[in-house]
Amino acid sequence: MVKIYEERFGETKSGKTVTRYTMENAAGMAVRILDYGCTIQSILVPDTEGIRRDVVLGYDDIDGYEAGSCYIGAFVGRYANRIKDAAFTLDGKEYHLSKNDGNNHLHGIYSFEMFSGSVEEGKLVFRRTSPAGEEGYPGTLQMEVIYELREDNALVIQYRAVTDEDTVVNFTNHSYFNLNGDGGDVLGHTLMIGADYFTETDGESIPTGRILPVEGTPLDFRKEKLIGQDIFSEYQQVRQCRGFDHNYVLKTGEGTSGDIVKEKESGEIISQGKLSGETIPKARETGGDTVKDDSSAFTLKEPSVRDQKGESRQTVLLPFARAAGDKSGIVLEAYTTQPGVQLYTGNFVDEDAAPFGKNERRVPRYGGFCLETQHFPSSPNFPEFPSTLLSPGEEYRQITVYKFRG
Repeated sequence: MVKIYEERFGETKSGKTVTRYTMENAAGMAVRILDYGCTIQSILVPDTEGIRRDVVLGYDDIDGYEAGSCYIGAFVGRYANRIKDAAFTLDGKEYHLSKNDGNNHLHGIYSFEMFSGSVEEGKLVFRRTSPAGEEGYPGTLQMEVIYELREDNALVIQYRAVTDEDTVVNFTNHSYFNLNGDGGDVLGHTLMIGADYFTETDGESIPTGRILPVEGTPLDFRKEKLIGQDIFSEYQQVRQCRGFDHNYVLKTGEGTSGDIVKEKESGEIISQGKLSGETIPKARETGGDTVKDDSSAFTLKEPSVRDQKGESRQTVLLPFARAAGDKSGIVLEAYTTQPGVQLYTGNFVDEDAAPFGKNERRVPRYGGFCLETQHFPSSPNFPEFPSTLLSPGEEYRQITVYKFRG
């Protein structure tokens, strides 16, 4: 049984008390989350020797999170990633957003806001209302961020939101993973991402509108390789970012090598299929209970939802990535309902504005990697990209799962 307890983490500069919640399962995995920015502060996972390692970057106190400039561990929104020129047009009206990344808008302010947290049915639920006009966005947005730790070491993150006016929504979590948990870089980690295409960007990391194949480029992670293998390539898309900072187009349909998760009449979601040619064993059902054939199988019981165009659809979880620490042997498998994922390799994390990371140590360049599940960057400016429009009467809902094993 997963235990959940809470403790005081500190106080913000504005005098607000920050609470840290800890979820811990019988396998020894523990996840610590703050009500400040819905931030994942720590993920402790037993390695192959049974020693627990903290596999995400973070800070030891609230001062670090308030000073930090790299969104470490945070929930981000209202729009994850960048919006070109901090502006978009919706229903014939142009909206101007805050410029916090040169001339562009990046992520938004949710990472630095307090949320109302509660424990509900074994899950952590964080809520906040974003008023119309906040950062320039239309519509009052009521949101929930839900964290659940499973006994099989799966951390399930759900995002939900409703609006009273047409708006755009794109949420993600900005955790930096270091599966060795030793304060070093992640260049020796192996990584596989099941994506054939990526969205090309310009020198400001803004999409050009072109979707390019990864084949023949350093961005090809369809077969497992070291993160550091091509990170110093002279390929323009890599060189301009000083590493990887790209949105991968995930596979979402039948007939691809991506894994499709279909909803049964009972509301049970069962993973089955392949990821880049490697079989992921499916779960089987016996007497109404799900029995996992292998530790890599994953099940999720959720109802179908309405998408951002208001159409009823099935909940689809796609296993899109696998990573492993070269020193710890800890493996991360990632699943999502989102159409894209931003691979970011901490190319500038060494320039973080906070003086220290955990244990009073500076984080080195490439000290962690992010798998930020999302809709595509600047989608409101590219109608050919998957829509991020949310209208009254619809529910924004996305799910991402990070599953660990030693």
